[in-house]
Amino acid sequence: MDFVSASQLFFPQVAEAYMADEFHTPDLQAILNLYVDNLALKDARAGIVLTATTYPECSYTPYQGNDFTRKYHWPNGVSPSPSSLLLDFERYIPGRFCVESVEDMGAHYPRCLREWGRRFGENWTEELSAKIIARYPELKRPENMAMFRRKWAYMFSYMEVAYSRWWIGLTCWTLKRPGREAAICS
Repeated sequence: MDFVSASQLFFPQVAEAYMADEFHTPDLQAILNLYVDNLALKDARAGIVLTATTYPECSYTPYQGNDFTRKYHWPNGVSPSPSSLLLDFERYIPGRFCVESVEDMGAHYPRCLREWGRRFGENWTEELSAKIIARYPELKRPENMAMFRRKWAYMFSYMEVAYSRWWIGLTCWTLKRPGREAAICS
């Protein structure tokens, strides 16, 4: 079981964020085409706010090795760089959106991961364990459940260090339709 699947058990409100990070470039193309073609993004008022784990420009490559995060956290995922995702937007839906802002919020994420790790440990109960086993029977064996818990604990620590040392970032892109009026605060 990977973290994307299991995240719904512990943090249902952030499961969508993990799912967004799981997408590869072909998936991004399919998703953008689905939204644009089905008019989920209205031409006159549409905007996109997207967050994803990213590699810094200096260390990004589309060919990424298989490390802990690619094996267990985002299985076979490829994290973009801030500019590579913008290039994909332009390639797959050319001229449909303009960049309004790009912000790296990675400096705030280590604290979040520490808090999630703490809550994960504090809220582990037999009842929760039973729910997990009901959904994932392969975790019924005690050694499998112990390995599952260790992977989660390791992921929180591993990612905390990666974000705090700027090995990876948490980028937020805001895009808008060309010609869209700016929101004016009065």
